[in-house]
Amino acid sequence: MAYAAEPIIVLTKDNDGKHSALNHGLRHTDTDHIVTVDADSVIKQDALSELV
Repeated sequence: MAYAAEPIIVLTKDNDGKHSALNHGLRHTDTDHIVTVDADSVIKQDALSELV
């Protein structure tokens, strides 16, 4: 199953903790779904389709 992907937008901000970065990202989106992962996260290839 394939999905059309929206463009990826890169946001930057001063370091103020993970909660601040997540809130910053949420303020700049208008999508129905959002997924956050850490740099050391490992997810299965079909994980997102299983969640939605």
